[in-house]
Amino acid sequence: MELLDRIKTAQEVHGWSDGEFAQQLGLSQSVLSRIKRGLRPLDNVRFLRAVAQAMPELRWHIAEYVIGGNGEHAEIRH
Repeated sequence: MELLDRIKTAQEVHGWSDGEFAQQLGLSQSVLSRIKRGLRPLDNVRFLRAVAQAMPELRWHIAEYVIGGNGEHAEIRH
């Protein structure tokens, strides 16, 4: 399962609407929507850090993504 799919699933488990989830992450709802549709890459450290703080259960998957441990490696922007 790709990181984006894990994030979407965790959002459902937490019961957060897109508006609530965007607020948890400190994003606008439109930016979150573009990320969830794959129109913006998951390569921003601030976004990944916010997801890790809001969803501690995904920290290991985020770490794997960052180091490329599961074939999803992206060049991370600061």
